[in-house]
Amino acid sequence: MEDEAVARVKAEETQAMKDDAQRDLNQALPAVEKANEAISRLKKESIGEVRTFTKPPHMVEVVMQAVCIMFEKKKDWPSAKLLLGESDLINQIRNYPKDNIPESVLRDLKPYLQMSNFNYKDILQSSVACASLAEWVIAMDMYAKISKEVEPKRKRVAAAEADLRSVTEQLKKKQLQLQQVESKIKELQESYDHQVAEKKKLEISIMQTQSRLKRASKLTTALADEQIRWKENVTEFNEQMKTVTGNVFVSSACVAYYGAFPSSYRLELVENWVEGCKEHKIPVSDNPSIINVLADAFSIRQWVTQGLPRDDFSTENAILVTKGRRWPLIIDPQEQANRWIKNKEKENALKIIKMTDGHFLRILENCVRIGMPLLLEDVGETLDPALEPILLKQTFMSVEFEDEKDPSRNG
Repeated sequence: MEDEAVARVKAEETQAMKDDAQRDLNQALPAVEKANEAISRLKKESIGEVRTFTKPPHMVEVVMQAVCIMFEKKKDWPSAKLLLGESDLINQIRNYPKDNIPESVLRDLKPYLQMSNFNYKDILQSSVACASLAEWVIAMDMYAKISKEVEPKRKRVAAAEADLRSVTEQLKKKQLQLQQVESKIKELQESYDHQVAEKKKLEISIMQTQSRLKRASKLTTALADEQIRWKENVTEFNEQMKTVTGNVFVSSACVAYYGAFPSSYRLELVENWVEGCKEHKIPVSDNPSIINVLADAFSIRQWVTQGLPRDDFSTENAILVTKGRRWPLIIDPQEQANRWIKNKEKENALKIIKMTDGHFLRILENCVRIGMPLLLEDVGETLDPALEPILLKQTFMSVEFEDEKDPSRNG
C-alpha cells in the first residue's frame, strides 16, 4: 500500500510538470493554428502569381527569403521560385517540424523578424500569399522561442517520468510478488478445504457403510428362509419351461376361442387341446391354466381392487378383455364387468356412451382419433353399420404433407 501511494504521488507530480510545460506551449499554438489555416486557404493561383514575378516587390522578396531560410534553401529569387513550384509546398508548411527548428534557422530569421513592416497587414498590400507565409514564419519563430523556454521543464518532466517508470516497475514487481503469495495462499486454502471436505465425506461414508452392514446382516438373516423358497421356485420354473410351448399354445387358443362359453365347456375345450398337443408330441402340462400363463398376482390384485370378482371365471374373462385383439362384447346382467372397466380406465379418461346418444358418432370418432378408451353400453342384437369398420379394425391414418393428403391404411 505504501509503495502504491508513493507511485501515485510521483505520477501526480509528473503530470503536473507536463501540464505546466504544455500550458506554456499552448500560448503559441493559437498563432500556429491561425497561420496554418491561412496557409490552407491559399490557392495554387495565388502561389503561382508570386512565381510569375520577374522582379518581385521588395517585401515579397523579403518574405520568400525568410521562407527559404525556414526550409534551409538559398536566399535568392530563383531558389524561391523553385520552392514555390513544389506541388506539395502547402503540405510541407503544414507538417513543418516546429519542435525541431535548428538554431541556425532561428538566428538567420532574426533580422527579417525585426523589420517593422514584416507583418501580415503591410505585406498584404504586395501579395496575399506572401502575407500568409509571413504570418506562418512569425508563428513558427514564436513557437520555437516558447519551446526553447519550456525545454528545461521538458527535461525535468523526462527525468520525472524516468523516476516514475522506475517506481512503477518496482511497484509492479512487488505487486507480482504479492499476487504470487496470494495465489499460493488461495491454493493452500483450496487444498485445505478439499481435504476437510474429503474428511467429511469419508466420515459420512463410514457411517453409511456401518449402517449398511447392520442392515445387510439383518437382511441376510431374514432372507435365509427366502433362499429355500427361491430354490423351490427355480425348480418349479425349470419344470414349467419344459411345457411352456404347449401351455402358451393352449392359452392362445383360449384367448382366441373360448370367451363366449361357460366354465364347463371351457374346461372341455382345454382338455381337448391338451390331448391334441400330446398326440403331436408338444410338451404341455396336464392342467394348463390361462391364469397362470397370461396373468400375474399383482395384476389380479389390481383388478380385484378395481371391482373384479375374485372367482377364476371372472379372472379368465378379465384376461380375455385385456389380452384379446378383438373388441370384447360383454354380457353383464349384474354390471360387475361394467364397474370394473369404469374403475380400471378412469385415469385414462374413459368415455361412456349409448347407441341412443345424439352425439354418438362424433364421440366415437374423437376417441378413435385421439386413442381414448370407449365403453359402449346397452348394445342390442343389431349394431349401427357405422361400427363395422371399428369392430373389424378397418381404420386408417391420414398424414398431410403441405397441401397433399397421403392416406395409408392401418389394420
